[in-house]
Formats: sequence, structure tokens, C-alpha cells
Amino acid sequence: MAGILFPTDFSNSSMNALEFAVQIAKRNNLRIVLFHAYQLHVMDTNMPLPEISIEAIQENVMTQLENLKTELLKRDNLHIETASGFGFTTEAILQAAEDFDIDYVVMGTTGASGIGRSIMGSNTAACIDKINKTVIAIPANAQFRGFDKIIFASALHQEEIPALEKLNELVKHFGAEVHVVHTYASDDKMQLSLSVYQELADSKLGNVKTFYQQFSGSIIEGIEQAIRLQKTDALVMVTHHRGFFKKLFDRSLTKQMIYHTDVPLIAFHA
Repeated sequence: MAGILFPTDFSNSSMNALEFAVQIAKRNNLRIVLFHAYQLHVMDTNMPLPEISIEAIQENVMTQLENLKTELLKRDNLHIETASGFGFTTEAILQAAEDFDIDYVVMGTTGASGIGRSIMGSNTAACIDKINKTVIAIPANAQFRGFDKIIFASALHQEEIPALEKLNELVKHFGAEVHVVHTYASDDKMQLSLSVYQELADSKLGNVKTFYQQFSGSIIEGIEQAIRLQKTDALVMVTHHRGFFKKLFDRSLTKQMIYHTDVPLIAFHA
């Protein structure tokens, strides 16, 4: 059974993101794996290790996860599993994503300045960078209202087409419409024409209404302009390692958008 990995630190922003994971799971018949990564923090190497054991920490974490599972099952008929991992957050999430053979990682991000951004935002950005799964990043102030309008930020490259197919699978039960937004800020010779791209995209987005828009200027400005014009429920971007595509929509730009938007960010891997 396909699934969602939901890493949580039990913070308010994380609990806010949980509603998105629950609704996506319900619409797509997915299981949810509630997950927490834990560590032993030693502030001074000259100080002795704390007496509390790793086993005690794990037991406490699993109790919190099981309590959360119980609360969710009171209101929704879901398939929920719980798991924890010892180690650095991103590496533990990466291992859990492989162990549980999941399709999506749904996690909260503060998207703010200061310590919130440096901790939760950086963890989300690191997951987008390292985990070869679809990551759905939920800002702390985002409220779930469905996926009626989605912006797909496009560089008009054929490598994006598989991501459109994955997007179709993710949102087909939400009655979504997708606005493909292209900002022409370069003379990239590898770009497809809009008509060719539209034909390819339409073949993969058969279950959703699709619209196409173009803006001039920087990529982030174009995306932000599109968000302002639409009552947007999610922004979709594609990350890529190679050549010409990386210079337009590489991982660093995708990670920037964690801090530039108040709407959920869905990051696919091309």
C-alpha cells in the first residue's frame, strides 16, 4: 500500500501540516507513517553523557507517536503506522523513506526568519535536496482548504513531463485545476515552444483542468506574481541535477521558495 511519511517534531507547525497529510491520505487511499527522529544532545564534550538512555528516549517518542495515532483514528478511518529513528533528522528521514517504501514526505516548515527558519526550514530544504521522493512542505500558517488551484512552475522542458504525471495522480481526486506558469527570463535554447509543451502536458494532466500563463522577469518574481493573481492552494516545482535544467529550476531555487511563499510547496524530482 502506497504511503506518506510524516516526520514530526510535535511542534505547532508540524501539527498544522498533519491535516494536509491526513487529507491527502484519505483522498488517495494512502497509509501514513508517523515518524520522529531523535538524538542525544551533548552541549559540552567535557560534561558526562546524560543518564537517560537512548532506549528511554525511544520509548517516550513512541508513546507520543502512538498517542497521536490514537487521536487521529478517533476521527478518521486511516491506515497509520508509527516509527522513530536515531540520528540527524534528514538522514533519519531518508532512511525511513526507504525502509517504509513511501511515495510522499509531508512535513511542516516555518518559512520564517530566525531560529524557526534555520531549524525546521533547513530540515525541509535538506529533505528536498537529498530524498528522492516527492516532498510536500507545509508553511506554519497554511490552512488546508483542498487543492482547487495549483501553480506548476515550468521551465518548458520535457524533463518536467513525468512530474506532471505524478501531479495528476496526486490531485486527481481533489477536483483541482493546474495553472502552468512559465517565466521567460533567459534565452535557453533547450526550451520547448509553449504549444509543444502544452500538448505534452495535456497528455499527462487528463484528469484536471489546465491553464497556461507566461510572465517576464525573474523566476521567483514570476511565481510570486502568479500566486498573487490566483487563490493558490499549492505551488509545484521540479528539482533536477543536470545541465541546462539545473540552472533554471535547480534544488537551490526550490529551497528558496520554502521561504518565499505562504502556500504549500510540492517538490517533485525529475
